[in-house]
Parts: sequence; structure tokens; C-alpha cells
Amino acid sequence: MIKDIWQAGLIEGAVLCGEYGFPMLTSSEIIPTSLIQFSDRKTTNHGNSFVHFYENDEKFICFWNRPSSYINQIKGCAGGITPDFSIYDDMPRALQIQSKYNNHALGYYMRKQGVPIIPNVRWGNRETYDFCFDGFEQNSVVAIGSHGLSKKVEYKKLFLEGFIEMRKRLNPKKIIIYGAYSEKLLPKLFTQGVEIINFPSRTKEVFEERVK
Repeated sequence: MIKDIWQAGLIEGAVLCGEYGFPMLTSSEIIPTSLIQFSDRKTTNHGNSFVHFYENDEKFICFWNRPSSYINQIKGCAGGITPDFSIYDDMPRALQIQSKYNNHALGYYMRKQGVPIIPNVRWGNRETYDFCFDGFEQNSVVAIGSHGLSKKVEYKKLFLEGFIEMRKRLNPKKIIIYGAYSEKLLPKLFTQGVEIINFPSRTKEVFEERVK
């Protein structure tokens, strides 16, 4: 028997989309009321929270390496936002595509294992637009992360441009935003006609807890 070192079994039965064959992700209609990051999943009872992966890739690469070892912990949550392996502008294109594939393969696996999912949409610069919006349903619920954008003007510009493109291509009915959300970051002109559900980042939560 050949060991599945490529994790091909994760996408068994999936509908593959786009030039690179990303598994199609079907969104749950369940909207989370709270979020918990993957690395905090064992700290307390999170049965009412959705797990998310908006943290450094090193915090959840273990899930890619050994998915069956972690899926039951994720099942202990109310659902999950699918993984968020990075798509940096200065990454080789092959690695950007690999990150996108990993996000979808694990997301599909989560759903196949009975976890209600909200697909995470991650883009980079304009050169990623030809693949980063593949594998999502039209007019569904999606999630995005804005954490870490507040002090970097060039990242804000890329974020807004990608947000506009994402709305054109996917036409989501609801968008969950993890992290910063303001008129300055996303002017109302670009959020009209869609429901925005915002959750503050863990960093902001910790800061607010300390200043109480």
C-alpha cells in the first residue's frame, strides 16, 4: 500500500473547479455567534463557537500534516471557517496555488466529516485573481480576514481591490469579517447590498480585556 503523503484522500468525492482543480466548498447556513482560533481550541469548552484559522500558518500546519488527529477536536465546536494558509504577494505562484489548494482540501474534508463550514476567501495581488476565487458558490456565505491591515497602506489597497473583485465574482449574500472593519477600510459604497458580520481579532479582544 502506498502511503498518502499528498493527502489525496481529503478530496475524495469532491467536485473540482477551475484550472487547478480546487475542491468546491459549500457553505453552511449556520452563522456563528462567536469564534475561537484553532490554537485555542483546547483551552475551554467551545461548543457554541466556530473554529477559525486566522493566525500564523505554523499554528495549524499540524492539521494539514495529520488531519485525522485534529478533526474530532474541530467537531467539538459548532462549526468552522475553513483554513487560511497564506497567499503572500512575494511567494512563488506555485506556493500561492498550493496554499489555496490546502485551504480547500481541508475545508472539504471538514464538511465531509460533518462540520458546518463557512468558506474562507483569501486573495493576494491582481495576479492571483485568476485562481483565488475558484471553488466557491455564488450568492452564499463567505468569510474573510482583515487582521493585520490597519498599519499598512499597501495592504489596505490590495484588500479593498480584492474585496471589490470578490463581490463581483461571487456575489455573496453574507460576509463574515474577522479583524478590522471600518468605513476607512471598507467604504459603505462597496458593502451595500450585502450583510456584513464582524468579529474582532483575538489581539483586540485581549487588549480590551487588559484595559477594563
